[in-house]
Amino acid sequence: MTGEVEKAAFHIYETKDAKKPAKSIKVLFNPSSYSIKEEAEYTTPSKGTGTNKANESINYTGNKSRVLSLELFFDTSEKVILNGQGKNVVKNQAADVSSVTKNFSDMIHVKGKGHTPPSVEFQWGSLHFRGVVSDISTEYLMFTKEGKPVRAKMSLSIKSVSENDDIFKEPFESPDRTKALKVTEAKSIWDIAAEEYGSPDMWRIICAGNDIENPLDIPSGRTLKIPALD
Repeated sequence: MTGEVEKAAFHIYETKDAKKPAKSIKVLFNPSSYSIKEEAEYTTPSKGTGTNKANESINYTGNKSRVLSLELFFDTSEKVILNGQGKNVVKNQAADVSSVTKNFSDMIHVKGKGHTPPSVEFQWGSLHFRGVVSDISTEYLMFTKEGKPVRAKMSLSIKSVSENDDIFKEPFESPDRTKALKVTEAKSIWDIAAEEYGSPDMWRIICAGNDIENPLDIPSGRTLKIPALD
């Protein structure tokens, strides 16, 4: 155990039916909270004359899509304090925070020939929430003297694509039996870990199960055992 805090991540899929994410982005700081809105739909009773209101009923017709809402914080205003000749010298090494927020705001944009934004899964602990980003709002909070933004707060919402998904499940849930897969030029050990366990960071489990010391030295075509998680 390293004691490191697990960072929340967004896994971006090219289509809503894709099994493997095309890209994953980790947050700089985990959100302090998130909310999930669920809303049911009902029919409205008719208002015909002579209706006995005591016999009127509201009929359930289904659920609207779930919506996950959360707020992210970004800060690239780090400074290095150097000891000068008897005094402290502050050297500003701040980076433009918009270069970081752009990776997240791009999740709402339609690219190429597609007619919808990419499918996105937010994963943090037991929460796996997949859908499309419906809205994003970014507020820039701090600037350098040149006007470069270095701190921002982003609010975003993800609208679910399926009401049948179990959005809370054990992290990195896997099949209850061992698989075997081949490493290819198009599929690295990190790709296999992301596909089978839900996170590329789980490559160590595959290495341990195959006695691999260097994950960068796996020949293409080698068959790897994919250990089942307990």
